[in-house]
Amino acid sequence: MKRIFAWQTDTAGCFLYRLYWPLTHLDKKKFQPQWGAPGPDILDYDVVIGQRIAGQNDQWEQICADPNTLAVYDLDDDLLHVDPQNKAIYNIYAPMVDDTWRNIYLADQVTVSTPKLAEMLDQHLHLADRLHVLPNCLPQSWMQYRPPPTNLTVGWSGSMFHQQDWEVLPEVLEMFHNMFPNMVFHTMGANYLTGTSIPVRFTSWSTMESYHPAMDFSFGVAPLMKSSFNEKKSHCKVLEYASKGIPAIAQAIGQYPDFIDHRTNGLLVHPELDSDWFWQLRQMMEPGVIEQLGKAAYQTALNFTIERNIHLWEEVFGL
Repeated sequence: MKRIFAWQTDTAGCFLYRLYWPLTHLDKKKFQPQWGAPGPDILDYDVVIGQRIAGQNDQWEQICADPNTLAVYDLDDDLLHVDPQNKAIYNIYAPMVDDTWRNIYLADQVTVSTPKLAEMLDQHLHLADRLHVLPNCLPQSWMQYRPPPTNLTVGWSGSMFHQQDWEVLPEVLEMFHNMFPNMVFHTMGANYLTGTSIPVRFTSWSTMESYHPAMDFSFGVAPLMKSSFNEKKSHCKVLEYASKGIPAIAQAIGQYPDFIDHRTNGLLVHPELDSDWFWQLRQMMEPGVIEQLGKAAYQTALNFTIERNIHLWEEVFGL
């Protein structure tokens, strides 16, 4: 049996997606996982996972140098190209970029959330067979289809670090609301519609466990500005919508166009054509479209359960 320790640097959604859900679904006869902050016995483990270890870190270098420990570096966002517009995150990670590159290169194995993130790392570091894509997945129990609500509710969920992605959408949603005055917007986590005439129902962020049941959208939106950082983003948001049978209108950036088959299980907005938002909103309002796309989105989500994909993690940790 292999003992695994996950060096946890996050306590919210990233921890669940990248560490908690995979580790708790591993074959218990083959793997014994733990997570938290590393202690003095860290080199006693067979596998140590470093969750996006950024900046100069002597302990990580020691782990990577130990011939008896498999050091796995996990990265779920492109911390090497953070958008300067996202000032809070940029100010944290930009000064540490060179050392973060080194942390990744020193690892025995590197795991990432998207193919584009893998491609970027391989271009710079030539990681070859040390590099693995482990897609963000949800537990099967979180897949709970719901019919569209009676009241038209457009929704979005996310943190306070997405202001740069919301430059265009408030004005477009205001025009949409003028055409469909019964529309209510449910925003969860952060509200980027202050100052508009749109009726907003706001739910503050708490935990993933409370957020998922509270999603009562007819359809969700997923705006992303075009940038190098966003091109490596995973499908998390549209997957979470789809896990409840909620179709998305998403900017065709990052992993969204890989998850969404346009007009089959959701709608895609041209990444450089702001006016396309309005036309896709109108498409969503055609009779029967929300329910049709929502059912197809749910079927797509079922491909991304942790149970269905856990073998990918077991293959890496078993090396």
